[in-house]
Amino acid sequence: MIKTLQLALALLLVLSACSSGSETASTNVDGPSASTSAEDSDNQSSDTLTVAMAFAPDSGLAIDTDDALTLADSGTVEGLVASDASGEAKPALAESWTQIDPTTWGFTLRSDVTFHDGVEFNADAVVTAFEYLANSATPPRTIKGVGLAAEAVDEQTVRVTTENPDPILPIRLSSANTAILSPTAYESETPDPIGHGTGPFEITDFTPDQSLTVQRYDGYWGEPAKLAEATLRFLPDPSSRAAAVRSGEVDIAEGIALADAEAIEEDDSIELQTIALPRTTSIYTNTTSGPMSDPAVREAAELAIDNEAIAEQLLEGKFVAASNYFGPENEWLTAGDVKNDADKAKEILEEAGFSTDGSDANLTVNLSTYPDRPELEDIAVVAQAQLEEVGFTVELAVAEYSTLEPQGLGGELDLFVLSRSYYLDMADPAAFLTSDFTCEGGYNLNTFCSEEFDNIMAELTEKIEPADREPLFASAAELLAEETVGIPIVHNQAQVAVSERVEGFVADPFERTLITSSLSLS
Repeated sequence: MIKTLQLALALLLVLSACSSGSETASTNVDGPSASTSAEDSDNQSSDTLTVAMAFAPDSGLAIDTDDALTLADSGTVEGLVASDASGEAKPALAESWTQIDPTTWGFTLRSDVTFHDGVEFNADAVVTAFEYLANSATPPRTIKGVGLAAEAVDEQTVRVTTENPDPILPIRLSSANTAILSPTAYESETPDPIGHGTGPFEITDFTPDQSLTVQRYDGYWGEPAKLAEATLRFLPDPSSRAAAVRSGEVDIAEGIALADAEAIEEDDSIELQTIALPRTTSIYTNTTSGPMSDPAVREAAELAIDNEAIAEQLLEGKFVAASNYFGPENEWLTAGDVKNDADKAKEILEEAGFSTDGSDANLTVNLSTYPDRPELEDIAVVAQAQLEEVGFTVELAVAEYSTLEPQGLGGELDLFVLSRSYYLDMADPAAFLTSDFTCEGGYNLNTFCSEEFDNIMAELTEKIEPADREPLFASAAELLAEETVGIPIVHNQAQVAVSERVEGFVADPFERTLITSSLSLS
């Protein structure tokens, strides 16, 4: 394994040298962020919080895309339901709810809410928002296939229905995509969230790929925001984020790379917080075409990759080796053994008729990842080396995520190193399992389709109590492991750098709240 890691480090140097001339090269520390740091620091108000974000919204802040997460992070939008730190549903724009029958729920709305444009929040506004989402050409993962519909009973009561029984509808509606915008937002072809949310902050400026600025909304129905203003700056390069927080250019920097952690830890003016996330880095596999469509090849690939060495050596023990998509906090799943056996991998390939000397064209695969999360390229390089040790020829590519996602969904990628939160859309395993692994799943990067798996997921519609749902979650996860549908590598932990002048910051393990009413600056 020492030999493998040495080879991986050598490949890292090659990759680094090659990337300087490619379209995927990261922003240089001496580029725009560094050149503006002095000016920004001089002009920074003591009441203005600045955050360096790893990901920029790429769909114009469209509510029915993953850009809704940026809106949620910025504290500008809210849904009927929120979720607490344990993932439980809690009231937001709805004060309460009740299940009327298996497919019908009643929501009682708050009566003291106005949108940022002054329009009153009521049942009609909810109906308008849900009608848009239900009729979207690409509905959000959380509600795809649910058959969501809403009807105003009176000004403060909404009846929400689904095509089939949905015992987890409240937690489903905690998704950022189901945030309610002002009816005026839907007058344009694409709903405009700017000035049309209900959160404690409202958007005052949005420069795509660069920044988003919000100011306190004094008409907020809940706890008034302590901050007057906050700015999210989109800095995809991790070294730029680290440099920005160390220079005082930003107050919070997410996604701190291991290489930058030591210097930040030595700075007494910055706290480095480590948060265990419900997120797993995996290698998604194309199960329907190419070499990875062969179960024997997938099994060999899984055995070839040494998860524990990646977690303990490459990632310095900051991540946990994975044997399943779900992390150790999920007590309903018995963790299996982390598999690694290069000799066994070769044996399986040879028994399946492949040559393992590196010359077999049928074992040539592409391996792709993206640069936004600093550990992914390193993992991809090590995985490439480990796969090649057992006979694969691996063509490594690093590109923007927005380019890779449609390629993966279209079955063009053999292997895709991806970091995925299994509770990002909502804090229930059903959402992740449905979107990523069912035949009609909207995020099925493994191109996996199994009637047995879909039947397990269908049973969940009849189960309400966690004790009844959890055995089905376990069965689904075990089926994926048995068929090697993707290769889970490590369970993630995030490192966030926070300036000493920030007060009230609590990292959200579900990654859905950031700018909140309780944040302030000393």
